[in-house]
Amino acid sequence: MKYEYFDSPIHEIGSRSTENISKNEIVAKEPFIKLEKDSYKNICVRNYYWSKNRFNTETSILILGLGCMANHSFNPNMDLRLSECKKYVIFYALKDISKNEELFLNYGQGWWIKKGITPL
Repeated sequence: MKYEYFDSPIHEIGSRSTENISKNEIVAKEPFIKLEKDSYKNICVRNYYWSKNRFNTETSILILGLGCMANHSFNPNMDLRLSECKKYVIFYALKDISKNEELFLNYGQGWWIKKGITPL
């Protein structure tokens, strides 16, 4: 694993690299849980699920690890894609990432609009 959880100055808990990571290098390969219809509305899930539209999957999914604990940035250093076997989500570096640098994903504008809040 190339990351660890830490007390983030951005939003409570975050993830940071434990080593230098090169652009396009895989940061993590995380399993996910397929959500039953409307289960994303559950208060424990609604801030952490990924829309079925993002990955063109049958249902929305809850990605474990980085999928739950990477904070948002409109200038992220990671992105994600579904693995070819469709059992994992692959997180990869969009640029070089230094050891101890916080790992960020772009949640997308829709995430903020649905919650009625201003992006961080």
